Amino acid sequence: KLLSELFEEFVERKLGSGEWGDSNTRGENEAAFPAAIDLIGDIPISELDVASARQFATGLLKYPANRTRAKLKDVPIQELLARNDLQRLSPSPKISPIELK
Repeated sequence: KLLSELFEEFVERKLGSGEWGDSNTRGENEAAFPAAIDLIGDIPISELDVASARQFATGLLKYPANRTRAKLKDVPIQELLARNDLQRLSPSPKISPIELK
C-alpha cells in the first residue's frame, strides 16, 4: 500500500467517525499530505523508516509556504529547497537538528 492510499484511508476514517466535524481540521490535515508525498515520495508504507521521517522533518523546515501556487507547482521540490528567496512554511525552525538525531 502506498503512502497516498494510507492518507485516503485516514481521511475516510476520520470523516466516517465524525472526528473531523470542523472543516478546518480536515483542510489542515489534507494540506499536509501532499507535502509529505512531495518530500519523501509516494512510497510503499512498508518502506517508511527513521530516514524517511528525518527527510520529511528537515525538508519541512525549508518547504515553501506557497508551493501549490501556479508558478512553483511544477518546479521540482529539490530545486525549491535549494532556493533562498522563498517564504517558508516555518520561518523559524520548530525542530532543531539535535531533535532529528
